[in-house]
Formats: sequence, C-alpha cells, structure tokens
Amino acid sequence: TNMSDMFYNCTKIQVKITIMNPNMTSYSGMFMGDALNDENAYAIISYTIDTQSIAESIKNECNSSSQITLKQI
Repeated sequence: TNMSDMFYNCTKIQVKITIMNPNMTSYSGMFMGDALNDENAYAIISYTIDTQSIAESIKNECNSSSQITLKQI
C-alpha cells in the first residue's frame, strides 16, 4: 500500500486514520507541506501492535509542532 503524499499540502487538515496493514510500503511525506501547520489542524493515527512502527515513523517525519496523536487499538 502506498500512502505517500496522501495529505500533501492539504490545509487545516483534521483527520483520523487507522493503519491495520503491516505491509504498507510507502508513507513518506504523508503530512508534508501545509497539512498540519494550522493551529487547528491535527491527525489521530490509530494502529495495531503490528503497525505501531509504521505509525511512529509517520509521526517522526512531521514537524515537532505538528499535532499528531497515536492511539493503539
């Protein structure tokens, strides 16, 4: 599954996604650009035990000021 640039330059994004596929191969730049730059923008990423490392990698690619919450399901 390729999720690269999925929300690239989307503005003021407020999104909840669930990552359940441990075979996701590409997710770089998922929230690049202006996606999470607005003070009201946020992303909640739910993940399973098998996809925790993917969720953490996605979060780590973002600016430290980005509002990203990781939630195990």
